[in-house]
Amino acid sequence: MKHFEALVTLLAAFCLCATANAQTVKLRNPNPKPRAVDERAIPETQASLPDQDVQDRDEFESEDEESPVEETGDSSATPNQDVEPDATQPEEQEDASASQSPAALGVLIAPPESPRDLPPREARDVVPDAMRMTLEELVPTKLLRDPRVLRALARTPRVEFVPKKRRELAYLNTEVPLESGRALETPFNDAFLCEAIAPKPEDKVLVVEPGAGFCAAVLTELVDDVYLVGIDKNLTRAAVPTIKELKYSNLYVRFGELESGWQECAPFDKIVIVGGVKEIPEELIAQLKDGGRLVAPIGDALSQTITLCEKSGENVERRPLLTVSLDMLEQPVKPKGTANIELVTGDFETVTPEPYEDESAATTLEPRGTASVIKFAPRRATPVGWCDGRLFEVVEGDAFEGARACLFDNATVRAEQIKKAEKAARLEAATLPEDRKSFTEYGQTIKERQLETERASQLRQKLSLDGAVVKKAIFSGAYRVEALDSSGQGITLARVVFYDKDRRELETRDVLKSVSTTPNWREFHEEIQVPFRAKSADLLIGALDGVGVVRFDALQIRNKADRSSSPRR
Repeated sequence: MKHFEALVTLLAAFCLCATANAQTVKLRNPNPKPRAVDERAIPETQASLPDQDVQDRDEFESEDEESPVEETGDSSATPNQDVEPDATQPEEQEDASASQSPAALGVLIAPPESPRDLPPREARDVVPDAMRMTLEELVPTKLLRDPRVLRALARTPRVEFVPKKRRELAYLNTEVPLESGRALETPFNDAFLCEAIAPKPEDKVLVVEPGAGFCAAVLTELVDDVYLVGIDKNLTRAAVPTIKELKYSNLYVRFGELESGWQECAPFDKIVIVGGVKEIPEELIAQLKDGGRLVAPIGDALSQTITLCEKSGENVERRPLLTVSLDMLEQPVKPKGTANIELVTGDFETVTPEPYEDESAATTLEPRGTASVIKFAPRRATPVGWCDGRLFEVVEGDAFEGARACLFDNATVRAEQIKKAEKAARLEAATLPEDRKSFTEYGQTIKERQLETERASQLRQKLSLDGAVVKKAIFSGAYRVEALDSSGQGITLARVVFYDKDRRELETRDVLKSVSTTPNWREFHEEIQVPFRAKSADLLIGALDGVGVVRFDALQIRNKADRSSSPRR
């Protein structure tokens, strides 16, 4: 038994010696195999190194210290001789350098320290669901004019940037609730912001957003370098693994404040602010190159106007582009429930000006590599406070009150669609059967959705209300149905969609319909029951279901109770 224990002890000692020798050989290897590490992820300070790397480094240094010293004739020289510290490197300089490390600056994915020549990036594969959304919901709006932006959108997997429990909303043109009460903006709004800066392949772009990273990811397909500043620290940190996994090598990330931007990497050719702001900080304008473009939604919590700023020397020219309703970038404290409900510009008297003076320059596009020119209809002026406008026009005269009314007309588009369908049918009938191109079921579905989206005629306004305070609301105004389809099913003129505190849809109610034409103006007063859990709502007006020509004017919405300042029970 004693001999067996001795044998076990001897084998254990042999294994320990073999392991130690293997580590020594590994550490003394003069040509170690380099690790496949992303250089951008290497910290500048040794304090940030992983524990295993620190251990390896310490063992390597300790081995060097124990190695014999070459004799120089000076018997006083020893391996462990103390060295006087360099007086030219005070501790204050060390503290200053540490404060400028990427971690201290909030940098999560650092840009390269020196300019480099990037190899040509291969185009990413098209995401089928993203392509379907682009074709069905974005192209028919005819408000997105750059095919490069649409292609980039179709190659960006939006599902990877939304929470797992919200992935069914990833490829719909809708907001997606995120953490901290924020939301991922609609693909249309992200695409519009990207298109507004007119991105070029050689551009260096700064994106300031809550931190989800989707808009910045779209831009990586269009420009050389994208610098993302996330306002929400938790959202920004959560987006980093996704960005690395999808290998966006030209996207750099940090978290910070709206005003700070990314001063260390300025100036930028273009700047995009994804989220509503009350005003553009001067610090961001200072980080924009001369001749550069900055785009931002400027307004309040209910409505903003996407504004394009072009810098020329000390001057900044501003042009309003489109009215939208985005979440504020720097979210204010949520107000308590109020009994007041207000509709902005229900009389349609105040509109945003036309975005371009030179309409020809604004409505033509020459795609790269082609000799053709795509022409688009001019963008129309939008009533202040309203957004997501389709097939509408603010018209002068023949109003119920004041000088202006809002006209919705999808009957003309429907007539054009019928003519195109009849022409296509005649062409197919005149073609030999073997040369006919039959639609697949999937392709036919996309075509039908495109036609449906093309016929969408509406305006939307976000309402701030609290179902715990407002029990019932009164929606009033005047409308006139000038034309109606012959199906006899009527047409929905107004609809309200209620949301809870997390922007989840609670209920949808059609509050105004018409089954016949009304040659004269007709007043209405409709009562709306407000769900108790509702914290906000969307009001939609227009030719929502069906086909027709409709006018609206003098719209109002108010709390039915004269005195209802306390929550109902």
